[in-house]
Amino acid sequence: MVEILNINNNTIFIKILSNKRTILDSLGIKPDGSNEFNIYTNLFAIKTLLNYCNNNKLKLKHDELLTTWTNLQKAKSLSDTSGNPKLRHYQRVDVAILKNNKRFGLFNEMRTGKTPNILTALSEMKVNKVLLVVPKSTILLTWIPELKNWTNFECIAIKDDTIKIRTKKYLDFANSTNCALVVSKNTFKMTLRINY
Repeated sequence: MVEILNINNNTIFIKILSNKRTILDSLGIKPDGSNEFNIYTNLFAIKTLLNYCNNNKLKLKHDELLTTWTNLQKAKSLSDTSGNPKLRHYQRVDVAILKNNKRFGLFNEMRTGKTPNILTALSEMKVNKVLLVVPKSTILLTWIPELKNWTNFECIAIKDDTIKIRTKKYLDFANSTNCALVVSKNTFKMTLRINY
């Protein structure tokens, strides 16, 4: 049997009390010397764990994920939906899926309009701050013009700025609303190394 030690949006921390080999096999986990495991939160893992324990939080998480999955399947079956008329029909479907899910990856082919999809979804979700960590070469030629085209966010860009200028821009972002901070991946990593 299983004891649920903690559940959050990303992981379920469990302690296996008995039938360790059977439970781990059903979850697809290699046994080791421990009886405590972190498992990625997903519908399959939760369904499996519910066979070995009776936990109300786990049942609620199951129902939440099942609803999300059902809504996703409905949205994926759409050939078109209402939304921004500047978008193509498949982009409007992508925006609908993005808006209705807490976490989602958009892995469409190149040149299919992923940037407008993401920006339209963020704009329609009434998000008031957005941090975009992107390749340096795309900041000025892609992201700034696209943000202006698809949203009403104020844009702050950090590319090759000095530490003093970067710090001011980070503070401006922190103190603003309806704002997008666009920073290059390498600059953001460097900032994290300096501050943490």
